[in-house]
Amino acid sequence: MTSPLDGRLAVIGAGSMGSAIIGGLLRAGVAPDQVVATTRTQGSGAKLAADLGIGTTTDNAEAVSGADVVLLAVKPKDILSVARQLPVAPGTVVVSVAAGISTAALEDALPEGARVVRAMPNTPAAVGLAMTGISAGTSADAEAVDIAERLLQAVGKVVVLPEPQQDLVVASAGSAVAYLFLVAEAMIDAGVTLGLTRRQADEMVRQTFAGAAGMLETGEHPGRLREQVTSPGGTTAAGLAALEAHGLRTALLEAMRAASERSAELGR
Repeated sequence: MTSPLDGRLAVIGAGSMGSAIIGGLLRAGVAPDQVVATTRTQGSGAKLAADLGIGTTTDNAEAVSGADVVLLAVKPKDILSVARQLPVAPGTVVVSVAAGISTAALEDALPEGARVVRAMPNTPAAVGLAMTGISAGTSADAEAVDIAERLLQAVGKVVVLPEPQQDLVVASAGSAVAYLFLVAEAMIDAGVTLGLTRRQADEMVRQTFAGAAGMLETGEHPGRLREQVTSPGGTTAAGLAALEAHGLRTALLEAMRAASERSAELGR
């Protein structure tokens, strides 16, 4: 197995996303001694070290010393203050997974010479099924983008796109996961209301989502897949008509618009 990482990686902020990426990298062939991660407390660091076999510290500066790649996985509200305190060496590839924070802002906060790439993975990174959009800052060359792409491919699929489209990645992949969870939750509740037990409804909806996802993986157009389920005058046609009458498409468009606009606001 070819490792997706050459050299040493420092993960600043080993929370849920940082830990998910570390786990994906280890499964993809990265050696535990190539990774060091920072945690808020020594206790959480000790648990992470025991679970994954990686190095841990509560000192961000210590973690980035000698690192070839730095993954910034702290909360958007904290990332610039953290970045200002990181003594990264010139040429270090810095990958940020903080929503809404521009590469320009990060380049301004980090020492000169850092090669910055912005990434937006979604939470299915935890199960190796993330969709991640990555964008190069003005400081990042093709090699830096390739390094970031290989890093994030350890937890799913990656698309390289211009940075102005990152807000759309949030809308169509990042936040969109929650829309699907909400639909699943609503369908389970509706099943119970209509007479199923909660266990029955839960099992049916989860398997239906899994099956639909598998069919989407075939590459067939979603509209064609929908047509294959829909007989004229049948049950599916009746259900789809009700969804259209209640504005499903408009609701989804407005949800994605709101998420995109909020991402842009965070960036400002």
